[in-house]
Parts: sequence; structure tokens; C-alpha cells
Amino acid sequence: MRCDIQVNDVVVAIGDVSLVASTQVQSANDLLKGPAGSEILLRISRIQQDGSTLERDVRVIRELEFTGDGGHTGSMKESDMSFMSRIWFWWVNGLVAIGYRRAIHEEDLYALEESDKAYSANLRFEAFWKAEVETSKRVGRPAKLIRALYLSIKKEFLLAALLRLLTDIVAFTPPLFILGILQYLNSSPANPSNFTATDAHLLAAGLFVAGVFKAVFENWHYHLMFRAGMNLRSAMISLVYQKALRMTPKARQISTTGEIVNLMQIDTQKILDNAQFIHILWAGIVQIGGAVGLLIWQLGWPAVIGVLMLMFLIPANAVIMWPLTLYHCW
Repeated sequence: MRCDIQVNDVVVAIGDVSLVASTQVQSANDLLKGPAGSEILLRISRIQQDGSTLERDVRVIRELEFTGDGGHTGSMKESDMSFMSRIWFWWVNGLVAIGYRRAIHEEDLYALEESDKAYSANLRFEAFWKAEVETSKRVGRPAKLIRALYLSIKKEFLLAALLRLLTDIVAFTPPLFILGILQYLNSSPANPSNFTATDAHLLAAGLFVAGVFKAVFENWHYHLMFRAGMNLRSAMISLVYQKALRMTPKARQISTTGEIVNLMQIDTQKILDNAQFIHILWAGIVQIGGAVGLLIWQLGWPAVIGVLMLMFLIPANAVIMWPLTLYHCW
């Protein structure tokens, strides 16, 4: 296989230079003709060689690290990836491959989206915070910080809530599919089933499809909420820092530097940690309600006795474990 690009058009990645093993001709051609071609040509450096052609082994100056969509990790953003690559998080494979071969450096990381940068998150939050302060003055009530925080991530919050709901709904489908398969397997001429062999095969395939959709919905839910929590943390750090700069000498005597640093590091980190699991507060109720509903549907109202027993054991377990905890503390 020939290529019209000579070996003196060798691709060189920007960064530390280190000589690595040669790349075969076919893989080099595939790399140049693939979706990475445009990105590669932007990074080529003409190095004079002794008349060799690309049909011979190409000696690469630095090990090329490309994402699943062909872009170098240092110059690509998530929004630059294809739709399917983003859905399946395939674009992360390039970074994982780099981490497998060597330690990851800062230049290997993907570029941040503009909306994820600290100044963007801060400007977005400040706009809602100023609007909340003006509204509170107009209606005569205290300004609520939580309202401004929510409005700054409202889109991601609601989309993540929808994905969380879809995750819980899909999680209840495998037991129903298994029920249909068991009914077909237990069928007999005396006790025929409503499911045919084709239905059973479709239900078996549905188990796999349900697992795939559950994984996609759940991981995208956590991805959105982690990103939202990260933006909230950046905004709160900026807010605390700006407040610290405006503090009077008298106020500085009350709040020490250590307390301010704790607010900026530890307390804001709690916002990031809790943002990822905030939807579990209501999703847990949906999961418990759905599980109880399925038990009552299959076992009848006697299943309520087991549920009541479980509810009784939760506080009983807390009462029993509390003295044991105090004993161990002594």
C-alpha cells in the first residue's frame, strides 16, 4: 500500500521528545486516512530523511496518543467527539490507553469545555445570585443561596433527574423478563403459557438491552451531576474568596485564615460529593416502592408483612448498635 505523503512529513506530537519503536506502514496509512488525518496534518513537522518513502517503517519522534475519535487528548474537548462516542464514553479510551503505558501528564488531559471553566461557572452563578439578591430586596425576604445554586445548574439537574428515573424504571424490567421466560419454560400442554418460543428469545435479548440502557442512563446521570457539582464547587470557592477580600479588619479577627481555607477546600468539596448523590433521596423511595409493588403483585398482600418486618428492623438495628458503638468508643 502506497501513500502520497512522504516520510519527511512525519507526525510529531507537541511535547517531550522521546524515540519509540517504528510503526508499520499499514497502520500509518490507516492513521493518516482515518478521522485523525486532519488533526495529524496540523501537527506534522517536516524532518528531512534520506529519500525514504512511507512504504518503509516510519520512525515516530514521540509516541502518538489519540482519542477514540482521532484527536490528541491535549487539544480535544468532549463536545468535539461524535454523538456515539459521547454516549458510550468511547472518547475516554485514549486517555486510559496513555495511563496504561505511562504516567499521565497535564498535556495529556482533554481540554475543558468553556462552560466547565472556573470563570464561566463563576459568572453564571453570580448572575443568578445577583438576581436572587435583587428579588429578595424587592419582596422583602432573605436571599437564598440554595436557589441561586439550583438555577445555575437547573438544566443539568433536571436532565440528570430524568436519567435517574429512567434508570430506576429500566431496573425493574429484568425481573419481568425473567418471569416471562420462566412461565414459558414451565409451560406444558396441560398448563400452556401465553409466551411463545419467539417471545422467550426476545425476552432473553431484552435482558441484555435493559442492562445496556441502565448502564448508559446511570453513568450519564452521574456524569452530569459530577460536572454540575464541580461547577458549583468552583463558584462557591470564588464566592468565599471574594468575600474574604472584602472582610474588614474586625471581621478578620473573628474568622481566621484557617477557617476561610476550610470553607474553600473542605466545605466546598462536600457540595461536589453530595451533588452526585442528591437524586438518591427520591430515587430510593421509587426503588423501594417499585420493589414492594412487584412483591405484592407476585405474592399478594402477605408480602406486606415482610415489608413491615423490614421497616421494624431498621430502627431496632439502630437501637441495638448504638450501645455497641459507645462501648467501642470507650
